[in-house]
Amino acid sequence: MIKTGLAWHFKKYNTDKDLFNLVIEARNAKRELWIYTNPISPWVNRKLHRQGISTKDSFLLNEGK
Repeated sequence: MIKTGLAWHFKKYNTDKDLFNLVIEARNAKRELWIYTNPISPWVNRKLHRQGISTKDSFLLNEGK
């Protein structure tokens, strides 16, 4: 999933360098979630939801559209 750009690698809990390199590869190839310049990570998304902030259109905001 990481290789295809469908998942995040959270370095804090997993320091596997192979997974980190797969993220870099997916980012460079602009696969799936890495199509966006600054995608919102799942942990930031959850934090915003806990604060009552909708992230429905957050991908548009991150792209400056």
